[in-house]
Amino acid sequence: MSAQLTETQKRIVENLKGNLSVCAGAGTGKTRVLVERYLKIIRDGLAEPREILAITFTDKAANEMKRRIVGKLQSAQLHHARRQIENAYIGTIHSFCSRLLKEHPMEAGVDPNFRVLKEIETNMIKQQIAGELIESRFSEGAVSEFLLAYSEKTVSGSLLAVYNRIRSFGLSAAEMVSPPMPTSPESVFQALKSSLTELRSFSSKAKAAEALLEFLEVQTEWHWAALEKLQMLGSALTLRAKEGKEETKAVKEWLDTWAAVCLEDIGRTFKEIFLSLLTDFEKRYEAHKRERAYYDFADLPLMAFKLLSQTTPASEAVRIHYQKQFKFIMVDEFQDTDRLQVALLNLLTSQGNLLIVGDTKQSIYGFRGAEPRLFDEKEKEFLHDKTGTQEALLDNFRSRPQLIDFFNQFFSRYLANDKPPYLPLRAGPDAPQDADLPVDFIDIEQAENETSDESRTGEARALSARIQTLTAQGYAYKDFAVLFRAGTKIHLYEHELRQAHIPYHVLGGRGFYAQHEIKDAIHFLTILDNPYRDIPFAAVLRSPMVGVTDDTLFWLSRAAKHESPENSIFHGFLNWRDQKEITEADRKKLEQFEALFDALRNTKDNTGVSVLLTRLIHQTQYDLYCLSLPQGKRHYANLQKLIDMARELEMREPLHLSDFTQLIKHLTYQEARETEAQTEAEEGNVVKLMTIHQAKGLEFKICILPDLARRRDQNSHAFLYDDEYGLTYQVPNPQLGELEKTYGFQKAQVKLEQAEEAEFRRLLYVAMTRASEKLVLIGTGLPQKTKSGKQTWYDAIQSILADQTLPVQRLSSMPEVTPVRAHQQAIADMKRIHDHIRRGEEIPVKKISPATFKILQQIETVPLRHFDRIDLPVSAYLAFAQDKVHQAYRRQYEIGMAAQTEGKPSEQALETEETTSPTDFGTMTHRVFEGLILRAARKPVAADVVRFYFPKIHQDDFDRLIRLSDTFLRSPVYRNLVHAKVIHPEIPFVLRLQKGIIHGVLDLLYQDVQNRWVIVDYKTSSISAQEVPAKANQYKIQMELYALACYEMIGVLPAEALLYFPVPDQTFAFTFEKNDAPALQNRYAKLQADIIAYRKQLLSEASNVFV
Repeated sequence: MSAQLTETQKRIVENLKGNLSVCAGAGTGKTRVLVERYLKIIRDGLAEPREILAITFTDKAANEMKRRIVGKLQSAQLHHARRQIENAYIGTIHSFCSRLLKEHPMEAGVDPNFRVLKEIETNMIKQQIAGELIESRFSEGAVSEFLLAYSEKTVSGSLLAVYNRIRSFGLSAAEMVSPPMPTSPESVFQALKSSLTELRSFSSKAKAAEALLEFLEVQTEWHWAALEKLQMLGSALTLRAKEGKEETKAVKEWLDTWAAVCLEDIGRTFKEIFLSLLTDFEKRYEAHKRERAYYDFADLPLMAFKLLSQTTPASEAVRIHYQKQFKFIMVDEFQDTDRLQVALLNLLTSQGNLLIVGDTKQSIYGFRGAEPRLFDEKEKEFLHDKTGTQEALLDNFRSRPQLIDFFNQFFSRYLANDKPPYLPLRAGPDAPQDADLPVDFIDIEQAENETSDESRTGEARALSARIQTLTAQGYAYKDFAVLFRAGTKIHLYEHELRQAHIPYHVLGGRGFYAQHEIKDAIHFLTILDNPYRDIPFAAVLRSPMVGVTDDTLFWLSRAAKHESPENSIFHGFLNWRDQKEITEADRKKLEQFEALFDALRNTKDNTGVSVLLTRLIHQTQYDLYCLSLPQGKRHYANLQKLIDMARELEMREPLHLSDFTQLIKHLTYQEARETEAQTEAEEGNVVKLMTIHQAKGLEFKICILPDLARRRDQNSHAFLYDDEYGLTYQVPNPQLGELEKTYGFQKAQVKLEQAEEAEFRRLLYVAMTRASEKLVLIGTGLPQKTKSGKQTWYDAIQSILADQTLPVQRLSSMPEVTPVRAHQQAIADMKRIHDHIRRGEEIPVKKISPATFKILQQIETVPLRHFDRIDLPVSAYLAFAQDKVHQAYRRQYEIGMAAQTEGKPSEQALETEETTSPTDFGTMTHRVFEGLILRAARKPVAADVVRFYFPKIHQDDFDRLIRLSDTFLRSPVYRNLVHAKVIHPEIPFVLRLQKGIIHGVLDLLYQDVQNRWVIVDYKTSSISAQEVPAKANQYKIQMELYALACYEMIGVLPAEALLYFPVPDQTFAFTFEKNDAPALQNRYAKLQADIIAYRKQLLSEASNVFV
């Protein structure tokens, strides 16, 4: 026995009689204890390796355990045992189940040559079967109505979510429990009536309460109309008066509860249809796997459980065989097991041979069905049945004492309400002391109207600066790990690290599908399958695979749309040789692309996807381009990984091009956890970027936790399965177009949110305790008015750090990042200058000395040139014309504060789980309105459209969008669109006038039943009806320019250009005559000339700065 083991560790290693539960805190050496216990069993002759079952959570942990055991056995010259280790039962629960089934295929009823599907294959098969199922049953009247009520996307997502959930319980669709409602409808109804009777005693509430009681007495059937009447009567009860305030609250709660109870009956048919579809999906999926001898990961423990649990003689013989064979069973990370896995382990254990090691505080796999309470239940079972004991490993050998002190103080408060209670860690023996504060908290204040992505960029700069400071103190880059709760925004931090020339490596997470090289390759495959899709076709032409300019894209698009507005860019590409404006350089690129594109399209139907990918990457030299980039090997390896993924899928069954592209798009949308390809950079002297889940079990000298203000994701499924409440669901409200929660769904959702909130707290514990020497916390404080009710990590840290006794160094601002090598940065991008420009303030400049001024006078200035043509967005003309001194125009379009583009922020900028700026919310509204218009023929449900475009939207934004959408759906504007002959939402345009071009985006252009063309532009600012005319006239220039753009695109001016204000649901019309175009063109050519003259004036002033 090693003398280095603590007393507690020794007891765990030597206690080999009876069951044992070990609570192992972070960094307490549990792997070493498991290895030493394994070795003692062998050394004492209590069992051979084949008689010990050791279950780990990951293959990596199993390999590490094997490696340590082999080394110890070799040192002890236990060669016989050493030879058995390669075939020992050390691995994950899934690898054990696979081995069990292969060792007993006859008893299990499986093909001994079965193959386990990879996650990507499982996802593709499920998506394909769900799609085929919905398509095949759409003709059924009830199913068709169901799909239209919920949307195909919602139904497909819910089918997969519920199916995966019941599988974690070891259930089939037929075995799902359908428990009675937790509260009977009659008891809810009586409680409602009782609360109304009590409220009736208050004079100010009597009339409304009596009306409700009378309605309840006569209403016997509850349907949507009855619920609407109930809601209308209930709205008469207000909380403004002090009299009966608490009683009124109680009545309103019971009204909501009764409505939710009634929805159970109203939506029962929908529930039955969903169950029918789920059962059908399960049958098709199981048949698909059975025909090919496939199993997915969820099948393995389920099939193993069935093998061991059945009462047939064969199953009993197998169960008894393994119970006798395994003299000792050790299970690591028990807190991350699910119920089915625990039930399986129970079948394998005999009296007093089970060791479970875990830590409830480190349970972070709820999305896989893990239940941390199972660890506590098993521990209590040992004590109650007197079959085992418990121990706690609390000596932390990873982190220095000051960090451990911080962990204990912080988490004793942050986890104060969690069960079991937090057990403080102790510093390991001989732990070195250090005078430096172990924790940095960099607190960044969010600027007004700053988007969440802009805040993250500020965090990334602070992060880079801190890394540079610490490396200057002697740390190496490989000592740093940056840990993210989600990988969707890592690219923002990558950018700033590159700017600072800090070497880094991304260990994956969810970033694979978001990489530019993957997007480029998938876009190319997409247009090989369907070249008439504008976005991927334009993306390929602009990508390094082809590399034409924006001008060429414009000429191709113009040629296509000139023939017909319905034409795609591909129509213009077919006749690219006729476009004389295209430069010679781009003509060569188009010629080469055309040859490759035609060759690949001609062979795509009889060529594998992997071969197509290989050819297009090689022949466009895209692989060489990727290698030339920073982190080039990683980008190149990602391409190879994409090819390998396609090749593996092709090896199993025929793979159509469209199936592969649809699969990748689905995985991208679902943010599937596919890691990027790994290269040798992972082990080099680089900063590591990874998700917290990837970091579990690892340790780093310095851990940096950014993005602390990120909010939790929210469940958006229409159907939920819960073991207590059964299948619960939401019901579409046909009047409001929203999903209404049934009583069971409300209960299940509360339970789910509580579990997710607890896991959210545990995830922070896992993240912080990866650090051995220093912890750096970086967060952006949100303005109070933008905060939601749910606490973020930033909120918790701020609250707890109010106690100044914690060993934390608070840093409110960071110095500018100093690059290792000089690199250019726009002046307006520097935060200290950026903020002054944003506020319209003068930039403070230090007074220069006379000597310095003399030198500046000797410097010859470079003559500034100006051009008599301009390229500006529509908004620039508005800014210029509305301000006589042109201050706003100058700040925004001449200094370089904003990019000179007209349009919408990128989808990545719409981080709806964070603070949503007015600009971003306006963009979200435009997107939702566009979705409602595109679905006009199908009577769209606003909630479905919002969830479709923004699946992780924050509840406040969701509610606000629903209100605006409902208003829009009832508006005359929308009614006209329903009957329109032609509708074109979101049209980007380029308008050419005498002195340059004007670009922008039309929200909507449609042709009404009278063949008139009409422009609609949405304005989401909240104003009163009286303010509409004045507000609308501020946009006159914009609407006239839109009319000219329409004239250039289709050859006629629109009859009207409408401004639509959802609040207060009013429109303002600008009308045009057929012959107005020349006058409008002259007017805005004159405005262009005024802007050019102003620019000349600015340039002249600038040239005299040092004169």
